[in-house]
Amino acid sequence: MISRPGSVAGQAPTLGDPMSASALTRLSTPRTVASLERAGICWTEIDRRRTRVDFAHPLYAEYVRHSTPLITRRE
Repeated sequence: MISRPGSVAGQAPTLGDPMSASALTRLSTPRTVASLERAGICWTEIDRRRTRVDFAHPLYAEYVRHSTPLITRRE
């Protein structure tokens, strides 16, 4: 089961694919983002000086998009 911080971190990239790691860790914690990456749910990539986070598979993003209430996605 994914914890509340894991849930927030898991939903965030669907709102802005991919998302900067610094923005994501402000919504969650670095430990949570690292655990999602270890679980194979997301990946991180260094692009010049920025670190980006995105889902490991497009179906993960689709699932989260469709299971996240519209009002939550709009916030």
